[in-house]
Amino acid sequence: MKKKSFTLIELIVAMVLVGFVVASVAAVSGFISKKVNLNSQRYNTWSQINYTLDDMRIRCSGAIDIFTPIDDSGGSIAIDQDSGLTFEFEGEIDIYKITPDDKDDNARYIYSISGQDGINPGSLVLETVTSGVSQANVLVDGRFKPKMVLTHGSDAAGVFDEPNFITVTVEATTPLDGKIISKTEGLRFWFVDIVR
Repeated sequence: MKKKSFTLIELIVAMVLVGFVVASVAAVSGFISKKVNLNSQRYNTWSQINYTLDDMRIRCSGAIDIFTPIDDSGGSIAIDQDSGLTFEFEGEIDIYKITPDDKDDNARYIYSISGQDGINPGSLVLETVTSGVSQANVLVDGRFKPKMVLTHGSDAAGVFDEPNFITVTVEATTPLDGKIISKTEGLRFWFVDIVR
């Protein structure tokens, strides 16, 4: 009985086919991995922006004193790494128990971009100062290059927003593809006018 074996040509063809399959699987895996990382990063950016705006909406409703007023003629404040500006106000420690006449249960809230010596450099942070004790929380990570713009604007007819209403835009950039993600939301202050 004659034994059948592979010829040299059959072995070369088999090796080329196996190499092609391995290269195809590696390329598809790399593409899928990149897309998963990109989508994960975009979702993370959106989550941090939404968290920031939710946090501001809750805290600003109980503000009783504003330390960073906005110009009444339709001004804006850009809080980013270059400006060094902050948005500061005094409000309730317990955001669910608002007592505008009692200042003993208040804290000072400062939204800013952390410096190179701060926690997570370049991050959008909320610093809470209560009884002289400061605590900082990162809202948007520094790797996303966050920026916050507070605006008191007017419409096409020149009618300005109410003095206790501002528009907040939080913007971040995804590092993998450089896509700018932003969200804008209106905030109302119930006990103080933001515009002076």
